[in-house]
Amino acid sequence: MNKSSFRVIFICAALILAAPLILSAQDPQKPVAIVEGQPIFEQDLMSVAGPSLLELGKQEYKAKSDALDKLIRKKIVEAEAKKRGLTADELLKQEVDSKVADPSDEEAKGYYLAVKSQTTLPFDQIKPQVIQHLKASAIQEARDKFVDSLRDKAQVSILLQAPVVHVDYDSARVKGDPGAPVTIVEFADFQCPYCGKVQPTLKTVLAKYQGKVKLAFRDFPLSTIHPHAEMAAEGSRCALEQGKYWEMHDAMFGRTRHGSEGV
Repeated sequence: MNKSSFRVIFICAALILAAPLILSAQDPQKPVAIVEGQPIFEQDLMSVAGPSLLELGKQEYKAKSDALDKLIRKKIVEAEAKKRGLTADELLKQEVDSKVADPSDEEAKGYYLAVKSQTTLPFDQIKPQVIQHLKASAIQEARDKFVDSLRDKAQVSILLQAPVVHVDYDSARVKGDPGAPVTIVEFADFQCPYCGKVQPTLKTVLAKYQGKVKLAFRDFPLSTIHPHAEMAAEGSRCALEQGKYWEMHDAMFGRTRHGSEGV
């Protein structure tokens, strides 16, 4: 995504938006299939399996991000160990493990009582295992803190990019400076009372961040629950042709906020 410009997606209804997702594994400019001379692009897949593909993209990014974090921490420890002429394991044992005290009998007994419902064995019989478990947990926690301290001083640049969702909008239905770096894309229903209630907030944002934020509107009529929503959207398009789109937009949402049909 271009660093100088990004978009905020505002969805008034609690529904999943099937918007094009650019996946790193496929060049978005190249088709994934060609049927009778007609190309099918990866972004076209979103119209069929949008929510599941978006979820997969997020899962893939999280898996990569978690793996990257582990590798970064490993590299940091190895770099510090090399400076000291040690192996990574020797460094951790010297700086962490050797400084962690054995848990006391009271601590071991307290832990046993906390998890007593999970075992039928008496404390004296499993005391060595409890102490070993507590010691291992304490060492891991201390190692994590030690690596955190090393990372705070290390030079680390994260270049892994999260999945990017590109949302198209109609440039003819944009309020605010067209060159504003931030675009709020609102998907709304003129008959939806919640969409109507958020309008004052959007106006406040546009006024407060004038020149920095613009608002783009896209129709999202929920015809199954709002019988007049689609007609209202059509009416707004008529107003657009007459150069009165935002006046119509505000008038319909004004009626919605006051309990009318918004048409």
